[in-house]
This record gives sequence, structure tokens and C-alpha cells, in this order.
Amino acid sequence: MKEESRPACCVSAGSNSPQTASLWPSSIAAIISLLFIAAIAGLTSVRVEAAPPGYNITAVAFIGDPAPGPEGGLYFGDFEPYGLNERGEVSFAADLTTGGEGVFVGTPGHIQQIIRAGEPAPGGGTFGGFGIFSYASINSGGDDAFCFGLEPFTLPLGVNAGVYRYSHSTGTLSAILVPFVTPIPSGGVFAGGDFSADINNAGAVVFPGKIPGGDIDPNTPPGFDGLSNRIFLSTKFGPTTAVMRPGDPAPGGSVFDWGEVPHINDRGDIIFEGHVAGEVCIGIDQEPISEQAIRIGCIPGVFFKAAGGAIESIARIGDPAPGGGTFYGAIIPVLNNRGDVAFVGILSPPDNNNMTTYEAGVFLHTASGTTALARPGDAMPGGGTLLRASIIQFQLFINGRSDVVFSGTVNTDVNSDGIDDTGVWVSSGGKLRLVARTGTVVPGVGTLAEFINGFGTLPTLPSEANGGCVINNRGQVLFSAILSDGRIGLFIATPTPSR
Repeated sequence: MKEESRPACCVSAGSNSPQTASLWPSSIAAIISLLFIAAIAGLTSVRVEAAPPGYNITAVAFIGDPAPGPEGGLYFGDFEPYGLNERGEVSFAADLTTGGEGVFVGTPGHIQQIIRAGEPAPGGGTFGGFGIFSYASINSGGDDAFCFGLEPFTLPLGVNAGVYRYSHSTGTLSAILVPFVTPIPSGGVFAGGDFSADINNAGAVVFPGKIPGGDIDPNTPPGFDGLSNRIFLSTKFGPTTAVMRPGDPAPGGSVFDWGEVPHINDRGDIIFEGHVAGEVCIGIDQEPISEQAIRIGCIPGVFFKAAGGAIESIARIGDPAPGGGTFYGAIIPVLNNRGDVAFVGILSPPDNNNMTTYEAGVFLHTASGTTALARPGDAMPGGGTLLRASIIQFQLFINGRSDVVFSGTVNTDVNSDGIDDTGVWVSSGGKLRLVARTGTVVPGVGTLAEFINGFGTLPTLPSEANGGCVINNRGQVLFSAILSDGRIGLFIATPTPSR
């Protein structure tokens, strides 16, 4: 369920409101979902756009389809697309009519379940109703890694959540982190995981772990009740090691006090979100101290650690932003085997009471420096100008060619639904291409209405693109969207041979 609804500082929204919905009863969420779908299906004034050149779009699954697995049930609520490898295998999470979420992998027509809520977890415990802590990474061999909450649901988010590695070749799931059981390398035991566990082609998994006694300054955020996050690396054959610990020196002075959302490439380079002690900490409703009990963290910066090297700063609070202004935060970083890093930069002071006013763009960092790929005000293929790139996790990805896919919101309303249009674009070689957007017609399927999941358009996030998008080295893009008839689908856009 749980994509990170704002930059590493907020309650996981999954498909709900960023502040409270992850705590709502499933019955309330179901009612909201049905009302929203009915509203979309009732649209009468829909102006369709020509299908974007260069892509064939096919459906993987729809909400309401039977879900694989012995427990049965149907996909319900939303899809969360997390991975797409060169073999065309996808990894995603979905809510289920049997309750909670499940994690699934496979190719269209051959999807299989890895786990779902209610099943026993390796190492102990039961997979819980809160679900995945967004990201179910998949490598070229079909292996996966993810963090999933256990019963009972526990705050702050991530406490009592485990980290797991799935082997495609054996079809087995093993535990990397079992909360309150697995030893921390420096002593004690993990309290849980957090957002984003990532696996490379060697099977190495990088993940955030929630550490008792990790809060280096209990008088200031981030941290709660002594808890904070470290970044860890688990290889298939070696011990788990720390990549970044609160109290470690940060580039440019001071020390780190928190980190999450790590990604790893095949060289062993690691990128992560980190917060530096002494920098401003903005959290939910700009009241981070009281909200740390729900969601530990602050709006962070982006940091890079080369395999065997020191930690470097890619973008942090107060840095000048390419194209003008400064970064108020840098979030949801991803990297490829070249060591190129894509991230979303926040370009206006965050105001979590009105999430329609922030500005955010997409940036690419290479050995030559950092460049802007898309900033608010830029003209976008397919029409309109960019209002903001999405700041929700798994709305950004980079492939081996340094093509960057991202979702965002533009200043048009082609279907007259009162919601700014959303879409998915790819930046390749300095040029933007449209993958799909509001009004795109998918032959034999229907017209795409919004790139939001089933619970996505609540008052605090009226036009935040949160359908997800991933790109593989073939240039295929996996995303989720709602059609004008109210159906919610998971789709793959494949480049046509003429591209």
C-alpha cells in the first residue's frame, strides 16, 4: 500500500491521504476508492489526445482481476509498479479484496504471488495489513527485495517491519531483517526497516534499518524515543554492514542523523536520502517534532557512496539548483551502473498544508555535473507546461542509458474533471518524450484519465501524480493509470521499432 507520499518526512500514504489514510480502516478506504472511481467514470466531457508516437501500450492487469495465490481474491484499490527488467518481468504491489496487500512478479499473463498479508513471514511473525514500504525491487534475474510490515501495525512507521529477499531460481523468500530478532552489526537488534529496499544483479540488498539508540540528539528531530535510521548493505554471502550511521561525518561538515530510500547498482555504488544534523527539519505540517512519533524523518538531501569510497553530496538543502533558485530538499534518488543519479529537487519552501503550491523538478547528476531535465514552467510534450514533478516515491527511475522516466502534473485539464492533468515522460539525450498522459487513447483498452492510483485524489493531493513509473534498459515503461470509464490498470509502454 505504502508509497512515500512526501519527501521522506511524512506518513506513508500508499494510495491515501498523506497524513492519516495509512491509519484508516480498510472499509473507509474502500468507500473512498469506490466513490472516486464512480466520479471518474461519470465524466462526460473528455477530449482525447492522439496516442503518443513511439510507444505501444498494453495492459498487464486491472483492478478487479483475480489475484494469483492460493488465498484468491481480486486486485483492489490500486497498483504500485516498482520494477521492470529486461526480460519484461514486472514487480508490483496491490491491495486485495482478501485484506491488506500482496507483492507480485512475472510477465503479463504469467503473474505470480510472492507474499500477501496474513501469511507467515520467514524468520517469524505474520505479514500485516499495512503492507509494503514502497519498493519491490527486481533485478535482471527476477530476484526481488522489499520491506513489509508485520502484525501488529506499529508506529513510528517501519517499526515491526521486516526486509526480505526473494530468489527467482528457487522460488523462496528469506529474511534479511526480522524486527526485534536480527542483530545489528554494532550491537543490539533491529526494531524494523523503512522505505525502499533495493537489490542489484549480484543479489546485494541495500536497505534502511530502524535502530534503537540511533537518535544522536533526542532534543531535535529527526528521531523518536531513541529511534533513527541507518543504511545497511546485505550481500548474499557476507555479513550485513553499515553504509551510513547517524553520527558519521557528512560531506562539508557536521554529521548525519538519519537516512533512507537507498538504491544500489551492480558496481556496489549506493545512493540514499540523508539528513544532516543542524539543517532545517521540515516534517508533516511543518511540525516535525510532534510528528516524529508517526513518521521519523525530515526533508533530506541526496548523497552518493561509491563502492569502497567516501560519501559525497549530490544535492542538499540550500544548494543552488540548475536553472535558478535553490534546493529546499532533494528526494527519491535512483542511479544506474554508470553512477549517474536522477532525483527530484524541491524548488519552493514546502507547505504541507497546501501540496498544490510546491514546485519540484527532475534533475540528472553525472560526472560532468548536475543538469535540469524538467522544471516547473517547462513546455511538455503532449501539451501544457509542467506544474511540478511528483514528490511521491517510485515516480522516478533511470535506466542504463541514463534515460530518466518521471511522472508529473501539467497545467491543462483536457477531460474537464477539475483536476490538473497528469502523465509520464522520458528524458533521453536531453530531449523529453511523452509516454502517456491524461487523454491518451490506448487502442483496444480506452482513454487514460489520470496517472493516480485508486485512492489518489483526496483534498490534500488533488492532482499529485502517483501512479508510478519504471523504465528498463530496453526503454519499456511500466506505469499505472485510471481510465475514463473508472477502471484502474497496470500498463507497459514498449518503444516501437521506428523509434
